[in-house]
Amino acid sequence: MKKALIPAILLLTMLAACGEKEEVVEVSETRVRDKRIEEEATPTPTPEEDPGNPGVLVEPEADKPEFIPLKLDTHRKSVYDPDIEYKLWFEGSYDELVLDCDDYYAMKYTLDELNSNMKDSVENAKDEYTEYAPEDNGFEDDWSYYYFLNCETTINRADTKVVSLSQLWGSFAGGVHPNSYYSAMVYDTASGKKLSLWDIIDTYKKDEMLELIEKKALDENPDLEEMLFADLGDTLNDMAADDMFTFGLDTKGLTFYFSPYEIAAYAAGSTIVTIGYDEIPGLIKDEYKQLPEDYFLDLGHTTQKDVFTLADGREVSFWIEEKTEDEFRTHIYLDGSEFEFDDYGWESVFYLARKDGRDFLYRETVHENDYRDTAVFDLNSDEPEQIDTIFASFNEGLFNPDNLQMTSRGDLLSTYTIQNDYAINYAGSPRPVNDYYLIKTWEEPWTITLKQDMEAEARDEFIESDEYIYTMQLKAGSKLSFYATDGETWVDLKTEDGSFVRLYVDTDDYPQSVNGVDIDELFDGIMFAG
Repeated sequence: MKKALIPAILLLTMLAACGEKEEVVEVSETRVRDKRIEEEATPTPTPEEDPGNPGVLVEPEADKPEFIPLKLDTHRKSVYDPDIEYKLWFEGSYDELVLDCDDYYAMKYTLDELNSNMKDSVENAKDEYTEYAPEDNGFEDDWSYYYFLNCETTINRADTKVVSLSQLWGSFAGGVHPNSYYSAMVYDTASGKKLSLWDIIDTYKKDEMLELIEKKALDENPDLEEMLFADLGDTLNDMAADDMFTFGLDTKGLTFYFSPYEIAAYAAGSTIVTIGYDEIPGLIKDEYKQLPEDYFLDLGHTTQKDVFTLADGREVSFWIEEKTEDEFRTHIYLDGSEFEFDDYGWESVFYLARKDGRDFLYRETVHENDYRDTAVFDLNSDEPEQIDTIFASFNEGLFNPDNLQMTSRGDLLSTYTIQNDYAINYAGSPRPVNDYYLIKTWEEPWTITLKQDMEAEARDEFIESDEYIYTMQLKAGSKLSFYATDGETWVDLKTEDGSFVRLYVDTDDYPQSVNGVDIDELFDGIMFAG
């Protein structure tokens, strides 16, 4: 009989996601104190006279926070093991968080601890599964059957006030179906300290908050009520009393995550509820409501009823009208006038950005063979204008117009997804930050195997300097993992000992060639999309 087992360290993660007391990362008090002195060195603003009401003093508006350059490493970290009869039996992966700046040492320490904990969770799960995997008949019945533990992290907010993260964990260790569950954390950026829900909200507004969570959960999920374990209002009150909410802050407000089995049956899936920053006046403390002036919003599918206010006060809405199976029309309603743009493709989603007080609209569209492009519209004149088309698509979980990641398709040596960092320029077009693209990997590295000996340019580390280049002799049978490319002439692959080789690819003829040899004669594992 198969049993769905959860490794002990993962169980702790799940309990933490539900609000149980979890281990707090210890940070040097001296370091935190010094950082706070640095952050709080500016004088406290004093009340000023309201120009419209002589004699009435008002508190000046707090300074807006600024973004910090937190992002996910393009190459997901993976742990996998094909040791049982030469087949994959366990796969684990997680996203590593990277804060690339010289400040916020306490926050960096906290993130390092979080990265380490994710790594330990995945590696310990592999070790724990080892004990009973050989007894699971599923491995014999189905060649594609394997255990896994994967964590996908989303950065929901990262500024000088708050860092807010959510994590979707997926696991399988035998049983009827996989399991999934959310964890989330909100940190004070200056100290790296984890914040509780009660640090962020006014507790006197708790009852209003619980009522709104219940209403939104039921209104936005029509089938939820019949799958609840108990009255939702009672469950939410119990969770509040036990401090068991999984929550985060993002560009829209305060978001609550309810995993399968937490409030309802597995079939109900996850339930996510967001309360806007001003939806319940006074609920969220003012210091946590302040957002940076610039933003990048993932709007998904919009309708004519979705109205947004631009920096200059004008209102805009936009939506898609399908004309034929593969043709559509984009409608933009700006300041009382309607404008139309015809294009072709299937599914389109929208993004809205503000950069330096200027507003831009982005429409991402799917085409044949899953090619995607992004149209750029300037909304700062009397009439919207399509100014650019980028042959790439945005990643999920983006909010900073200077720290975006976009993916597209690469096709040197194989077909794969490539990713670069992008920043929106003054004109509104996303522009790549680096002159190379990292080859995106998911659960495990994609490797090709050398069929014959060859010579290649090599480096010990992935760097662009020519100063550290040397020649490496590669032997037949060597395994090389895709790592980076310029998208036109070269591909960097990682060797089994961790060094990097750069192969220059000739695409003038088909098939492609390296050093004058057809790539099909050089490698096993080459794959191109049709």
